[in-house]
Amino acid sequence: MTIVTVYPDTKKLCIESNTGPAADVAVATVAAADVDIAIAAAEARILRGIGLVSIAGIPDGIVLVQFDINTSRVRLRVFNHTAAAITILAKSLTVAYTYIGY
Repeated sequence: MTIVTVYPDTKKLCIESNTGPAADVAVATVAAADVDIAIAAAEARILRGIGLVSIAGIPDGIVLVQFDINTSRVRLRVFNHTAAAITILAKSLTVAYTYIGY
C-alpha cells in the first residue's frame, strides 16, 4: 500500500495493487464478462473505492466497460468485441486502484 495523504480524522488516501483473476475467465465472442481481482483480508481497509490507476495484462480484443471496488474485490466488467472467444488467464492482470481507508 502506498499512502498518498492522511486526513485529520486518520483516514488515508491510498494506492494498492493486486493480481488476478484467481482462475481463467472465458469471454465469449461479442459478449461481456466480470473479472474479479480479490483483495486480501489484510488489505481490506477500504471505506470507499475511488478509481483505477492502471490495468496491465488485458488481452487484445478485450475492452474495459465498467469497474467496481469494494472491501473484498476489484470487479472489471470487460467486453470482447472480436469474432473469437478470448480467455483471460489466471493471475495475468495487475490492477492498481485508489481508495479511502484507514
